[in-house]
Amino acid sequence: MSKNAIVYGLVEPEHETLLKKVEEVLEEIGEKPNLTSCSRVGIKRDNAIRPVKITLKCIDDVNQILRNAKILQTRTGYTGIFICPDRTAEQRKADKRLWEQLKTKRKKEPEKDHRIQNGRIVSSKKDSKPAVSNIGQICDFYHSSNINILLDII
Repeated sequence: MSKNAIVYGLVEPEHETLLKKVEEVLEEIGEKPNLTSCSRVGIKRDNAIRPVKITLKCIDDVNQILRNAKILQTRTGYTGIFICPDRTAEQRKADKRLWEQLKTKRKKEPEKDHRIQNGRIVSSKKDSKPAVSNIGQICDFYHSSNINILLDII
């Protein structure tokens, strides 16, 4: 893992203040890391938005940003912005192949859940009930158990 991350989808106006834009995006996900540098990657072309490479002081900052990056998809004005790890060309090709395999597997076996985990495709049965449905019962049990324990102590 490197100290870099890539931000996709940041609009590229003529006179941009890139550092300020990146900081705004990171603040939207609750992060205020110390950026070492940020710059556009690639050749400027018409009708194409170049990704932004950001470099941070430590790997932990990058990991925290990547964990919270999905929050952007729930924020108005940020749904087209994605933050991904900085990968080599070989890693990007391997990821692309893996995603293509995942798409075909989902079409062939729609009755199962398929996801990518640790660099491979993992399949499981689809649950008829969401896993969160039992949380209320668990909390009620935990709460009543603690009350009984407290009553025994008193």
